[in-house]
Amino acid sequence: MKSGKVVLVDDHEVVLEGLRKILESSEDFEIVGIAKDGSEAISMVKTLKPDFIIMDISMPEMNGIDVTRVIKEFDQDVKIIIFSMHVERIYVTALVRAGISGYLLKSGPLSDILLALKAAAVNGTFYSAEVMTILQKRLTDFEILNGGSNNQNPEITRLSQREREVFMLLADGLRPKEIAEKLCISQKTVETHKYNIMQKLAVKSVANLTKIAIKEDLLKL
Repeated sequence: MKSGKVVLVDDHEVVLEGLRKILESSEDFEIVGIAKDGSEAISMVKTLKPDFIIMDISMPEMNGIDVTRVIKEFDQDVKIIIFSMHVERIYVTALVRAGISGYLLKSGPLSDILLALKAAAVNGTFYSAEVMTILQKRLTDFEILNGGSNNQNPEITRLSQREREVFMLLADGLRPKEIAEKLCISQKTVETHKYNIMQKLAVKSVANLTKIAIKEDLLKL
């Protein structure tokens, strides 16, 4: 009897078919639902109460980062494994902070899915090698878990999680349109975050945001 209930969340049929095949080969895990956008995923998790979620980042309605945050607000126990083509550090940082149990790349072997599920089943984690490189070289455990060091500018700690993500991307030189595409949100929303960030940090230009990021040694994230 299969003991682990899994919900798949992806809007690409080819990906879903590959996941179906690998999970059907397992004696431990059973697919109980398939969602093709973020909103459907949230509803499905509330109804089906799965043990595991395998989810993409880029999806209609809501992106995987926001879906993870919402789900973790009402179900801390469900294990979320990201299965994506994206490996940018902003995604890795946001998702690890949100409490995922694994992060796999679609370019990797499908067999890693079962390894990630088995690790999550015993409250472990499993990351693709590329993701581990980011975690080891560009992040520290404390920064991931707490959003910054104890010596960080207190004004920065006033930023919301999403504002911190936009702040870092602005400091890295990305334009609002590019940030909107990366975070799967509207350009108008990015502009709103940008305005709020500048108000909270009392600066008037992106150049000053970059100076703050360099001063606080945040660009290594």
